[in-house]
Amino acid sequence: MQSRILITGSDGLVGKNLQCYINEYNKKNNVDDKNIQYFYHNRSRCDLKHKEKLKFFFEKHKYTHVIHLASKVGGLYMNMKNNIQMLIDNIKINMNLLELCNEFNVQRGIFCLSSCC
Repeated sequence: MQSRILITGSDGLVGKNLQCYINEYNKKNNVDDKNIQYFYHNRSRCDLKHKEKLKFFFEKHKYTHVIHLASKVGGLYMNMKNNIQMLIDNIKINMNLLELCNEFNVQRGIFCLSSCC
């Protein structure tokens, strides 16, 4: 069975580094595994706060695994100035992903929650 891995936050600090690591590892080790497909998701593809838009990607790609690295961030001052809205937005993002993982029977998930690295 093919693994279909969604990686959210692929434009962020951890997401970019994970993508580079996967690419370098596969190149260095001559990995051409047709059984693993990665889907790198960033904010420009879909705002994770909008569950119905995110559901479209789950329906289309049938993810089997999720590595969730996305969060709404803005630095220390943004967090201090808008702490309630930042919290609400991050809760929406995480709830949407958790609910869709459950609805689409995602086998495994790694959720790295952040409010600033």
